[in-house]
Amino acid sequence: VRWSITRPFQGQWHHGPRGVTWTPGEWSYDECKYVKPKVWLGYMSNAPGNTTVHLIRVDGVSGVVEETIPVPNWNGSGFAPYGAALDPQFRPWFSSLRGEFVRVNTDANPITITRYTPPGNVQSYGFTVDKDGNPWFGGNCGPVTVFDVKTQTYVSVPGTQNGCWRGVTGDENYLWAANNSPCGFSQIDLASRTLIKNWSTNPCSTA
Repeated sequence: VRWSITRPFQGQWHHGPRGVTWTPGEWSYDECKYVKPKVWLGYMSNAPGNTTVHLIRVDGVSGVVEETIPVPNWNGSGFAPYGAALDPQFRPWFSSLRGEFVRVNTDANPITITRYTPPGNVQSYGFTVDKDGNPWFGGNCGPVTVFDVKTQTYVSVPGTQNGCWRGVTGDENYLWAANNSPCGFSQIDLASRTLIKNWSTNPCSTA
């Protein structure tokens, strides 16, 4: 264990740090590698009755908290930020289980946030950002959905409306979504946003 930190969250299990994502850091031309990696995480602050979320940047080597971004009146159905992911510009995004999601604009000085509120059928048990910078959501009571950043529209993948989706992740060509109903994982084409195949991992119950 290189380091360990404790943050003063509200004290309930659903308020504590959950969404977390690393950045590779800064590119060192002299060393020909990334250095100074950072980790971002989000939690609900500990003030009684407070709905402010704190998004913090931590030095990945020392564990020192370098930046705290407050997000007041967080809309997350009582949960702290549920998921986190990094986009191609190394900007962290945070999602809620049922509610808003935000982008941390680390390319701005000072750092700002952009808040989005999706339609009610878009839930985010699973969350990732694809190679083009578009966030994807795996709803545990809703479809697999992508937010197209350029058009500012939400597209739900046909054939995923009745799934119980869990974790999602993407590669160069596909999004992969774990599913409880039926248990397995699904392959979705990133470009066309269509379901390619459901892969069974039976016997299993909860992905």
